[in-house]
Order: sequence, then structure tokens, then C-alpha cells
Amino acid sequence: MSGKVTYVSVLADESIHPAYEKALSEVEELLGREWPIYIGGREVYTTGKFEKRSPIDVSIRLGVFQRGAELIRKMDGYRLPMSSPNPNERPLSVLRPYGAWFVISPFNFPIALAKGMLTGVLLMGNTAVWKPTSEAPFTATLVYQLAVEAGVPPGVLNLVTGPGDAVEDVATGDPRVAGIAFTGSRDVGMRLYRLFTQRQPWPKPIVLEMGSKNPTIVTAKADLDKAAEGVVRAAFGFGGQKCSATSRLYVQREVYDKFVERLVEKTKEIVKIGDPRRREVFLGPVINRSARENYKRYVADALSAGGRLRYGGRALEDGEFSKGFYVEPAIIEGVAPDSYLWKTELFLPILLVDRFDTLDEALRKANDTEYGLTAGIFSEDSNEVEYFFEHIEFGVVYANRGGGGRHDRRVAGRPALHRLEGVGGYRQRRQRSILPPQLCKGAGEDGRLLKRRPKKVKYHIFDITHGRAQVKALRRGRAGRPPEI
Repeated sequence: MSGKVTYVSVLADESIHPAYEKALSEVEELLGREWPIYIGGREVYTTGKFEKRSPIDVSIRLGVFQRGAELIRKMDGYRLPMSSPNPNERPLSVLRPYGAWFVISPFNFPIALAKGMLTGVLLMGNTAVWKPTSEAPFTATLVYQLAVEAGVPPGVLNLVTGPGDAVEDVATGDPRVAGIAFTGSRDVGMRLYRLFTQRQPWPKPIVLEMGSKNPTIVTAKADLDKAAEGVVRAAFGFGGQKCSATSRLYVQREVYDKFVERLVEKTKEIVKIGDPRRREVFLGPVINRSARENYKRYVADALSAGGRLRYGGRALEDGEFSKGFYVEPAIIEGVAPDSYLWKTELFLPILLVDRFDTLDEALRKANDTEYGLTAGIFSEDSNEVEYFFEHIEFGVVYANRGGGGRHDRRVAGRPALHRLEGVGGYRQRRQRSILPPQLCKGAGEDGRLLKRRPKKVKYHIFDITHGRAQVKALRRGRAGRPPEI
């Protein structure tokens, strides 16, 4: 079956939905007990994420299944009464399942981000074909096994591993696919979008989260020590391999030299590079050889564009760094404003630094991007902070978040400010009209897409690493405990 993928996924009906809602809650309960450490430990080996961070990432979205289930029950399964000018009518707004969804998750938060997408798919009665990235499939197989043992019914959650090219044709071209939820790079996301809209027989939903090019602004009224630590953690945490990483830094001219010196000092103090299994290590290897080669190219291009290295910039390949893909965090100033590096998401520990004179100038530079995911400011002036919130064109915005991590909301006893805006992720995206299921070809009288459900469906993992579909059996441990591997 070279280049092909087959999958089994059935539309869950109302009789099966309560069963796997309960099972998903059990999955979450088990994840909250013993599994974060176990799965997080495996994440260290597959992605190089440092040891103290991995269990936190596994636990990030704990509770999301329960909250989603509670919301569905509260809203009577999304059956909402509507108003009508006719007193003899009783209109209802009812949401129905679409069918089988492809869920494609990235390597950097392989459980947390997949769980967020799977929640929306499964709790509304759809089924899922989960395709984790080829760079980090192992933790996905563990969560899949946990779902099986918790009682998620056969055919509801299906796992496919292997290179993305082989899966892409089925995900975008098979008319049985009801929708796609994807988190990953802009290039891959836009390719999926174009192929899916071209190949499907009618408009279907596709949900994409495609990274960003995130700015941080440091004004002359900032606490420079707090700002320096926050920028280091935001820019270099997990090697900059996250869509929320700071990759552009704008510092007010009056404090520029002083702040950059402190930034370099903090980088030396915080960023210990090495084996991510050691507790003192902050930065492990980047994800693969290609990432390391990209790092070399980006640094060279930055220097060619007038940049000057203030710190780092080397790929580490000798001695203890010979086994793995290690690089130094790079702080680069003076890169020409027309360089592609200011516009491109690098997904590496590379931070470009520039000066500004006024806050309006900093905001113009920060907003000069096609992305719009996260942005931050450091200032002790509440008027500057509020002005930033009102004029920044990003979806998730922060002020004075010195810890730089999702779990750190307070710094020096003072709460950091955090606001969710309505801009979203990729700013230049366009909304598409999605036909409701009732108008889709093959819909039944109740609005559900009809799909015959096989009498017997077994749990399978389809491994297409070598271009052939090979069914692999899961080794099952006792329910609720990590298996012996």
C-alpha cells in the first residue's frame, strides 16, 4: 500500500456518545495522577524537552474534557432555544456531529495541543483519526493506549503514525473526512487548506493554528531585571520551538545598551545547555538535524544582513554535544529591517533585537507581520500597558510576565497582566462559509451525515513509516498505570 493510508472511523451516534464522554473523563483523571511524569519522561527522549518542563506540558490541559462535558450537559447538548416573532413557533438551534475528523498534532506540545483539538472533536459526538507528527509519535501511542483501557469505544479514536505526505492525500481528498484540525507550520497548514478546499466535494470545516512571529516591547519605564529574565525564558525556552516564543525584541533607545547587557548576562545565567535529562539543564537539543542546519543558515543570513552577534550563534557538535543537535541561543542586533528574518517564523532560539524611540513606533514595528498570535510588553507605567493592549494586533497579549512560562503568572509579588483578544492566530486568514450538515450531500433527516458503522471494529495503530501500512498491536498494562515498555 505504498503512499496510501486506510483508516477505520465511524460516526458516533447518541447511544455511544455518553459512553465515551465518561471514558474521556477517566482518561483525564488517570493523566492527572501517575501519567504526567511517565509520559513527560518519554517526551524528554523524543523531543529533547528539558526534564522539569515535560510533565507540566502533559498536565497543561487537564480538566478540559470535564469542562467540555459539563458545558455540553449545561447546554443540553447544544440545543439552544431561539426567539421567534411567531408565538406558535418554538425554534431551536441544534449542533450535530460532522463525522470523522483528522487531528494533526505537532512535536513541541504533543499531548497538550492534541488534547485541545481532540476535545472539540470527540465531545460533540464526532470521531477522530489522530496523526501525531513523525518527530514525536511515541507519547501519542501512550495516550491512545490509555484511552483504550479507559473504555473509549472502538472506532471513536484512531491513531495513524508515519510521514505526513502519505496521510495528506487521504486527509484532504477522501470524501469521508468531515473536517481537519491542525497545529503546525504556516506552510503545511496553508497547503492542507488549499488541498482540502479543492479536493472535497463541498465546503467542510478546517481549523488551523499556524505559528507566529511574536514581538516583545521593553520601554524605558520597565523593570529591566524582570524584563531580561522574561525575555530569556520566552525566547529560548524549549529552544524557541513553540508558536508563542518571542523572536523579535524592541527596546527603547534610552535603555537599549543597559538592557541588552542585562539580557546577555541573564542568558548566560539561565541557559544551561546539555542533556535534557539533567535537572540543571535549561536547553536541550533542537528537534532534528534539519533544525540545526536551519539555525546555521539563519545566523549566517542575519550577519550578511548587517547583524551583529551579542551572544551565541554557534552550533555545538563536539564532545558531549556530538550526540544530538545542540545550538546556542543567539541574540542578534542590527539586522536590516527588510531582511526576511523579521517576517519568518524560525522556530529556533534566535532573537532579533531593534531600537525604538516612541511606543507608537514600537507598535508599528510589532504589528508589521502577517501573524498575530502572542505579544508582550514590559513597562511599569499602567498607561503604557493599556495603550499597548489597545493598539497591538495580536490575539494573546501579556504585560510584565517575567517568568516567561505559562505556569508563571506572578513576578516579585505583583500579578502579571494577561489578556485574550479577538484577533486570533494567522492574521491574514480569511473566513469561509461552512454549510451546515443538513445541507450536505448524504445528510439524514436529523441532519447527521450518514455513515454505515461496521459491526466489529478493532483498535489499530497504522504505521506507514516505510510506505507500507503495518498494523501494530499495543502492549497493554494494567488500566490506569503506565505500561511496561
